[in-house]
Amino acid sequence: MAIWRITGEGPKELPQTKLKQEKMLEEDLEEWIEKEPLILGEPLLIIGRQVMIPEVKDRLDLLAVDPQGNAVVIELKRGKLRDPVDMQALRYASYISKWRFEDFENQARNHFGKVGDTDFNFNEVYETFCAEAGVDEPPDLNVDQRIIIVGSEVKEKLGSVALWLRDHTVDIKVIEVEVFKEGENLLMQPQVIIPLPVGRFTSTGKPAGGGGMQ
Repeated sequence: MAIWRITGEGPKELPQTKLKQEKMLEEDLEEWIEKEPLILGEPLLIIGRQVMIPEVKDRLDLLAVDPQGNAVVIELKRGKLRDPVDMQALRYASYISKWRFEDFENQARNHFGKVGDTDFNFNEVYETFCAEAGVDEPPDLNVDQRIIIVGSEVKEKLGSVALWLRDHTVDIKVIEVEVFKEGENLLMQPQVIIPLPVGRFTSTGKPAGGGGMQ
């Protein structure tokens, strides 16, 4: 969907571009989300970037937790979202499912540069994050795992797999990112593609009782 700047001469459409065209890398997208996770449309506490899973020598892009205590695996693609990314994300979620609280604490300590800091308390960081998100009683951590995949265009195969996973209670979100250019500035417009948007007005006009005309 286009972005329009309203000027004295009328609406002016901003030109659309691509991260690749602007010589931006996946690392740039990682950095933006690390600095402002709300780009993904929800509060997230990022606790790791390029997280290495030593036993399998796999490295996931971003690791976060949400206010419901879920571990969130975030995989990013600068270009089109093709289909090994879904299998990568599922692998990473399966690895993280085995983590204990101490593993998250150690990961957060490394990410926040607190190695050797005896005052660092991840439980306090987590509780503060939950409170700021409106959750007064922090839930247990890593009871479940979620997946967020971000890229510039969803291919049909990935979309089909993501919908099937959601139907089978795997919490996966797919976000398309559009990029626009205004002078030297880039503007980014994230849009959640999966889960599919729910119609706001589907029940408007329906009879309250659900019955037919008498």
